[in-house]
Amino acid sequence: MDPEKIRQIGLFFSAFLVSICFHEMAHAWMAKRKGDNTAQLMGRLSMNPVVHADILGTVILPILMPLMGGFLFGWAKP
Repeated sequence: MDPEKIRQIGLFFSAFLVSICFHEMAHAWMAKRKGDNTAQLMGRLSMNPVVHADILGTVILPILMPLMGGFLFGWAKP
């Protein structure tokens, strides 16, 4: 595999991971602000990628899709 392609996937995945963490943390923060502390109790009011990561939706699929010529698709824990 082309080293440039690997570098691009690594950079893209890094940005994807930060985006997912921020997005899910924002959901948790807004829920807490509106009186639902469930996400906070589950430890999801955090930018730590480990608490938001779903192995299939956050790691495997987003890495495989660009390699297979598809579009990016993924998810995190709610």
